[in-house]
Amino acid sequence: MLSALGLVAIQSLGCATPSIIASLPQNPGPGEPSRVDGMPSTVYGLIASGASACWFAPTGQLKKTYVFHADADSPATGGAAEIAVHERDAVSGRPWGLRVFKVQLKPSGEQSVIDVENIKMPEPMAAQMRADVLDWAQGGKGCRLKPLEIVTPPVADKPKKKVKTKTVAAKTP
Repeated sequence: MLSALGLVAIQSLGCATPSIIASLPQNPGPGEPSRVDGMPSTVYGLIASGASACWFAPTGQLKKTYVFHADADSPATGGAAEIAVHERDAVSGRPWGLRVFKVQLKPSGEQSVIDVENIKMPEPMAAQMRADVLDWAQGGKGCRLKPLEIVTPPVADKPKKKVKTKTVAAKTP
């Protein structure tokens, strides 16, 4: 996949025609930033809402073993933001342990640059998470990282109650 820097190099050498540029993939691969319309604070809200409704929902795959953490600047100062997924740490006083996945949002004119980095998540899961982030950033509501199935144990038949009978001895006069 061609990076933005590679595209600039090709254009500066005069090697790229408009048809070649138009045929290049518009969706960058892992490790390459994406751009979406909107300020980072708005895009952050879309991504955070999606993550809460999908990954960290009561049946979300990440709910029990990971923690969502975010830092966002004021929109007045550009609104850059960072969303991080951390391993849940049950031992220390704070719930978040090592960072395993992060999303950085930076302003670029009327757009936001989204840089997604997988630090330690299993790659198939990280690919689904990256696709979710890019979908949510554009207003999508999907969830590629499927929720966990809640398996309710079968209800055992309750044993029938024994009826206690009381025998009364009759008194003879």
